Amino acid sequence: MKKLFTTCMPQTLSYLARTMLLIALLTAFQSCKEPDIINEPAVLKQDEKDTQLQTLSSFLAGVTGAPIDKVKYINEEKKFVIDGDMEISRTSAEEYLNAEKTGRVNQKRAVWLLSDNVAKDVKVYINPSITPEWKEAVREAIYEWNHMGDMKVNFREVLFDYNTDVVVTAKYEGPNPSSPQPWIARQNMPDIDGTTGGGMTINTYYNSSSLLSKSEKKFAMVHELGHVIGFAHTDKPTQGLIDFLVCDTPVWDANSVMNFVVGSWTMFSYYDHVAAMVLYPEHTWKNLPGQATDVAASTGTDRVLWMISKTPVNGGFTINKFNYLTNSFTQVPGGGVRIAVGPDGTPWVVNNLGQIFKRVNSQWQMQPGNAHDIAVGADGSVYIVSTTPAAGGFAIKKWKNNKWEQISGIGGMRIAVASYGFAWVIDNANRVLKYNGINMEDTGALGRDIAAGRNNSIFVIGQTPVPGGYSIKKFEKDCWVQLAGGGVAISAHGTGTQPVIINNSGVVMEY
Repeated sequence: MKKLFTTCMPQTLSYLARTMLLIALLTAFQSCKEPDIINEPAVLKQDEKDTQLQTLSSFLAGVTGAPIDKVKYINEEKKFVIDGDMEISRTSAEEYLNAEKTGRVNQKRAVWLLSDNVAKDVKVYINPSITPEWKEAVREAIYEWNHMGDMKVNFREVLFDYNTDVVVTAKYEGPNPSSPQPWIARQNMPDIDGTTGGGMTINTYYNSSSLLSKSEKKFAMVHELGHVIGFAHTDKPTQGLIDFLVCDTPVWDANSVMNFVVGSWTMFSYYDHVAAMVLYPEHTWKNLPGQATDVAASTGTDRVLWMISKTPVNGGFTINKFNYLTNSFTQVPGGGVRIAVGPDGTPWVVNNLGQIFKRVNSQWQMQPGNAHDIAVGADGSVYIVSTTPAAGGFAIKKWKNNKWEQISGIGGMRIAVASYGFAWVIDNANRVLKYNGINMEDTGALGRDIAAGRNNSIFVIGQTPVPGGYSIKKFEKDCWVQLAGGGVAISAHGTGTQPVIINNSGVVMEY
């Protein structure tokens, strides 16, 4: 067995909690070397007048857990070197600092994966300098990933280095006194914008089959392509960063291709498959006609969908019901700004005066009370974010015995109702909270909008800016899984597997 030395990511990011740690904060824009093969670079003394440089140095030290004196800036190359082995360009560091300021699902966590359009067609160019045996290994690795099944990622070899995602190049680095066993290959992780983080480098020292067999070369290339799509190492401890785990994977997977040590290729482990399906589930978003400001799907077993449009009327904006047979929205009388739909398909609306209405026998019946938001659970429970000021926003109230009863705990701004009848809310600090029957618990996540399906599924519009608005996440088995796409508002069908979103252009999209 040989050490792989492949990851172009910091040591602190490699726990994946074992199998496949999602990318933590500094996984993109990095071209790094392992500490036992790096020579300390010549470092230019930082200019004390460059306050931005000092800010970036402090930021990088904070998020990596490295002492501030271990964060060096090389002026000639415009990059930071952290703890002697993590390399980050100044431009990348600035982008991460800005991302930190705008917020994420958790301030110490970030999930940078390939965007949908990149993941579905990852173009790989193999430089002519690569030897035939390594070329074969890369091509076989592409084949293995493309035939994993049940995930959207597809690698494709291209013949020209033009608009490619991964360029495979060669470099020689043999043993030296400080590194008797050189690295085999290197690959950057995805960038913050959803593109690949850079090319792959193969160490030609291992060209000989006596040093690395064909099977081991294939293992190494499958491993490197795993880094391309955001998989980290499964068998190295975290130091200094809080990392994401992949749902449904164990603490330790000795058979994973993402282990740090190269072995002979056999196959992906079961949990390699699980992680790929969790991170890159094969699905598409379907655009629905019309534009909306709010959307609500029934929490029942039938597919019922209503929306609040962008067309102004008395009470807010027009109210429309979707017809799945004609693939069109039909306007009904009335106006509103927020909407919810019960398990029987009955809509509830809040208008621009905060008045609450329920549709009964094709007529809107005014209900007591006032609200900013409303939600109906799969069990029929109705909750509102009231207009009564409270810590966290406004008091949360439940419809009980024909009146609204305030529940204990802090208030919120947006609300959903889990299938077991308890409220989940987002407060005025964007915290995602859930009611436990006594008070509101902080889940540790952040969001902008929230929805609940029938089978205890919870969805949020997160805080991470992405194309279409902000990240979309699903809570399952005690962790948040990021879905493809972006939005600004969300609802969920009663099946629990079909969220419906509105993106930042007002387009309604169904999963």
